[in-house]
Amino acid sequence: PALIGDGRWDPKPGKIPDITIASIDTLISRLDTIPCQELLQNVDLVINDEAHLATGEGWYKVLMSCTARRRVSVSGTPFKRSKDRNMMLRACTGPLIYNLSPKVLVGRGLLARPKMLLVSMDTKRPLWNRSTWMSAYKTLISDSEARNKVIWKWTLDREREGLKTL
Repeated sequence: PALIGDGRWDPKPGKIPDITIASIDTLISRLDTIPCQELLQNVDLVINDEAHLATGEGWYKVLMSCTARRRVSVSGTPFKRSKDRNMMLRACTGPLIYNLSPKVLVGRGLLARPKMLLVSMDTKRPLWNRSTWMSAYKTLISDSEARNKVIWKWTLDREREGLKTL
């Protein structure tokens, strides 16, 4: 198969490969180029993972530029957005034709049963004066030494129990 992404563009001009695996970000960034348009105009089947993200502006433009008549889209959360976003998703992927609940997938052994662990943290930092969501996220999540130590300790405890973690 030809690969597209991470600085790579394998398809040769004028020759569309039988199988192409592409990063949506690369397709978005090259959407206005002739090689990208040539590829999108000569695709028979699109397989779209995390399809609920297809309502983002760039992703949507790529899928709407693609002439593939056959589209397979997979999502754990389809049609969970606003009416407008749901309509956009249907426009670029087609209607929902099959639905499996997480309970069925867990029962078949295809999905792990989720386990949630809620830990109360004393942040000692006021939450109300964060200027942006990203600033609060950086301070309270990614740069929080106390929070990350709790996760690290919990992960080590699971490893000691013989569990692999990701």
